[in-house]
Amino acid sequence: MMGHDGVTRLTETEAFSSIGGSCQSFNILSSDDCRGLIEGFKNVFSGVQFAPCDESMMKYLNGNDKYARSSNDTCIKFPDGSEIFEYMFWHSASGVEHPSGGNLAELDIDVNGPKNPNTYGRDIFSLIIANNGVVYGKGSQPFAEMASSSNPAMFYWKTAYEDDFKCEPRGYACAARVLEEDAMNY
Repeated sequence: MMGHDGVTRLTETEAFSSIGGSCQSFNILSSDDCRGLIEGFKNVFSGVQFAPCDESMMKYLNGNDKYARSSNDTCIKFPDGSEIFEYMFWHSASGVEHPSGGNLAELDIDVNGPKNPNTYGRDIFSLIIANNGVVYGKGSQPFAEMASSSNPAMFYWKTAYEDDFKCEPRGYACAARVLEEDAMNY
């Protein structure tokens, strides 16, 4: 989107600057504030579709059920079969001031769509998009620095004490671990 619009920050793109509040899986099609974001995706990503999510069950990395996706939510589906099924996009970057420009979006992507294993840390990964356009794994060092300038260790996958920022047992921060270790070492 940044390249398409010739800007250096996502908040400067036509799509993100048109968001009035936040666009999430449950309101993206019903909110007037999200129309520009939808058009921005369609202009940049050939063949992208906004469609009801299937109701497949998702699991944590430890094998426990998380919940079933809701057909009331809208998935962002790509021609390769991957889909973004949980997301929040903001008009302006949130978080502390950081060289990245702050956290602009949080999303969970299933790299093979509704096909199994539908497990966080295996085919589902939690990602953060910064205002500079860089995509980080949730729990990565840059994400941790954006989340807290005073105590980034609590949000870094290696040192976090909350499961939401660790790779194991739930799998939320496994994208950060895979990117850092260049392998699924778990």
